[in-house]
Amino acid sequence: MDEYFDWVNIDKKQYICPGDFGQGNYRFDSSCRGNVVLLGVRDLLANEWQGCKVLFMGDEKDIPEGAENSALKQLYDQTVQNGTPGKGYDTQVATYWNISGFFAAAEVRVRREIIKYLEALDGDAPKPVNEYGVDVSDPYGGLFLREGMEFRITLNHSKKVG
Repeated sequence: MDEYFDWVNIDKKQYICPGDFGQGNYRFDSSCRGNVVLLGVRDLLANEWQGCKVLFMGDEKDIPEGAENSALKQLYDQTVQNGTPGKGYDTQVATYWNISGFFAAAEVRVRREIIKYLEALDGDAPKPVNEYGVDVSDPYGGLFLREGMEFRITLNHSKKVG
């Protein structure tokens, strides 16, 4: 089985899923320059995710209890609070908010997922996780409004400035 990756903000308990943007969820699918997922990540990092701990996290990697990295330590503590020690992906799915729907590039897939969620609320089956934070009275309010950002940086190697 292959490992799927999401861009995860440990501090804000938010993530974006490359699959929602029509990109693959494998490690290299959303890492090429100029793709819509990275435009969204750059937008978030320049704005509300600025200064936050952000990981490109796979769904198969357990978080070690004695991790030295501060982001992994924080994530491990969250997994313990969630009752799934070391299971970062399980904690992400259960307690984080998927904010892919903020971006226009994710509209087709996110809209489809929200429709499935709303339909599932009407049945007798157990209620699904509200991964996109949908307000049932206004399920698409505030969504699909952002385009993402592209950065171009000029470096002067002789002066060591950017």
